[in-house]
Amino acid sequence: TENITVQQQPGAQTASFDLRRRVLTMPVWQGISKDLEDLLLGHETGHAIDSPTADEYKAAYEGIAKRVFGAAPSNRLIKTVSGFLNVIEDARIDKRQKRRYPGLRKNYLAGYKELIDRNFFGTNGRDINSMSFIDRANIYFKGGSIHFKIEFTPEERALIKRIENLEKWDETVLLTEEVYRFCKG
Repeated sequence: TENITVQQQPGAQTASFDLRRRVLTMPVWQGISKDLEDLLLGHETGHAIDSPTADEYKAAYEGIAKRVFGAAPSNRLIKTVSGFLNVIEDARIDKRQKRRYPGLRKNYLAGYKELIDRNFFGTNGRDINSMSFIDRANIYFKGGSIHFKIEFTPEERALIKRIENLEKWDETVLLTEEVYRFCKG
């Protein structure tokens, strides 16, 4: 019902959804569980359902970068802001997908545990709590709150709560800018 194409791509590092072409790409990984496959499909389908068009997404992160850094931010800064937006948008769409398809909750839990066990997020041997706020938030929202004791300051905890409560795209864009400014400090 979402008018998407699903393709498997052997060289893909992870699953992704191309908002412009409406193509969901699945990596070809050996030995993954059905839970992880369902997590990846569920997550990327969430982008198909809830994320805006490619042009709106690009305008959002470029707009944030211009407001934060001035008229001509570097490509590196734009890419960094895009990463922040992706983390926060992922949290929003995952929440909506689990609410929309309650059966996916189990797949999300098991799938993210499998990704953590595979060191997908680069957490093996690292002190999670020494990582940046946005990296800790990403791991937290991707099941890390169950597998790690992730610490947040009171200010960070308030931002986490606001991310948890996001429903709309425009709210996501506004909060991304606020989180980016907070982290930029």
